[in-house]
Amino acid sequence: MNFQKHLKTALSCIVFLLAFGHISHAQWIWDPNIPDITHTINQVGIGTDEPVTQLHVKNETGSKFWQGYFQNGNTYVGLSHGLGYGLLVNTQSNLANNYAFLVKNPNLGQGNIINALNNGNVGIGIKPQVKLDVNGDVRAKWIKVIGNKGLFSTTYGTSIQAVNANYWRMDSNKGLKFHNNAHDVMGYLNHDANNSFGLLDADANWVLRSEKDAYLSLAVDDTEGMRLVKDGNNTNILIGTTTNPNMTTGFSEPYRLYVNGGGLFTEVKVVTG
Repeated sequence: MNFQKHLKTALSCIVFLLAFGHISHAQWIWDPNIPDITHTINQVGIGTDEPVTQLHVKNETGSKFWQGYFQNGNTYVGLSHGLGYGLLVNTQSNLANNYAFLVKNPNLGQGNIINALNNGNVGIGIKPQVKLDVNGDVRAKWIKVIGNKGLFSTTYGTSIQAVNANYWRMDSNKGLKFHNNAHDVMGYLNHDANNSFGLLDADANWVLRSEKDAYLSLAVDDTEGMRLVKDGNNTNILIGTTTNPNMTTGFSEPYRLYVNGGGLFTEVKVVTG
């Protein structure tokens, strides 16, 4: 029985050594004092005689050599310390859309976790179409841009970008819409893509409206109450009307204030001459 048991163990070792040596081209020293070969290969140490995992690779302290190096042609993965990097993945594939580095979990149902393509694009949760492509929210302390770049919506074509040290530029069909923390609409900073610019209330009605080189108006509850109208090099004030009347009728000097309605004054002073 002992002879058969040892013969079986020896044959198992030979088969294992042939297979392992063919695949890895490594040397394996079998200790005949260990009766159970399964126990022998549970933990393998390279550079250590006290492996703590199934494969434990350890380099000398202070060594600047590779701690692990796996190569297939011009593509390799290396682990190192002292050479300026920890993990190095090198690929020389000419196929731009092929993966250079991939982290995957099929159980997530969101595609690959991290995708790095040979063309330099990196994706998180998505195969990247640009340098950094993220399928999800991004949390950061600052989002910093270089030069006259900023935020751009590929869906709607709107953007906010820096013009210079003095101004930001916003491109949109209308403007900005403001909400409070409860998501209620509070108002708008609005333009009509032509000459009008100003503020709208929560109902999207003009409150303060500037018509380029023409007038500035104030309104309450969608009813205009006052308008400052350009009149040559002067400005006329209209109250209760939006029509600039003939301001010079019967007088050598034009009116500058026109009130369409009654007025109540506590004091009126007239300066002549």
